[in-house]
Amino acid sequence: MRNRKSFFTTLLGRSCHENAKFGIESEWMDWQIPKARGGICIFHGEHSELGEKLGLCVQSREPLAWGSMAKLYFRYGTVGSAKTLNLLAVAHAYSQQQKQVLVMKPSLDTRFGAGVVKSRAGLERPADILLESATILSLDRFTGVSCVLVDEAQFVSRSIVDQLRIIATQLDIPVICYGLRSDFRTELFEGSRRLLELADEITEIKTTCFFCNSRALFNLKLLNGEPTIEGPSIELGAEEKYLPSCAACYSERLRTKERVAPLATPHRAA
Repeated sequence: MRNRKSFFTTLLGRSCHENAKFGIESEWMDWQIPKARGGICIFHGEHSELGEKLGLCVQSREPLAWGSMAKLYFRYGTVGSAKTLNLLAVAHAYSQQQKQVLVMKPSLDTRFGAGVVKSRAGLERPADILLESATILSLDRFTGVSCVLVDEAQFVSRSIVDQLRIIATQLDIPVICYGLRSDFRTELFEGSRRLLELADEITEIKTTCFFCNSRALFNLKLLNGEPTIEGPSIELGAEEKYLPSCAACYSERLRTKERVAPLATPHRAA
């Protein structure tokens, strides 16, 4: 094994376009049935540790022509921006055309049940794969799949994102990840950071600030109704609430510590 420090070559794919299906900002692709890409590699050198685990062919080859590969997408937004609702709309659109969709989420997300992807609007569907930090995704699992959708992508590990990059490039399957960009301290999550590094297309799902009508950028954490930056980035089942906030309101609320009345529906974020 001559090169243990192999690196990814990002292969850009065909473009997609936005639509207003279901009245929300959703992603819809006019993909053809994915074609086998036997032997095409996304590594330089002979092997990488991840490539070995996945059993990928990784000898150097000439890259495909531009526009021939699917993409890895990162759709990020603050809390309350309908990220999961967008994901479910895309899954429904594929299913309506009798195309197979594979939905994943981190196993730590147990808000609505361990195996369920559910929007606060009430729509839901089962998760096909629950992701642990050390999960190894078998490429055989994606045979016949037209699109991969990942909910709460900020919580997945760097290794998972690397594998999602492989799925998009090696198998020619579009992978669309939805999640937060940063936590309540405005710091990137591990999964979000890696997606920002590897994704072909990065799009913000916009919503307005809870306190004004400006565009929300950050997630403001409340502890007993008081804005705070204390505590762990991820805390399941806690009484803290998270609100979408513009930069000005985020700074002002943290400065004044002005209390906010509890919300009727709890948020989970970071």
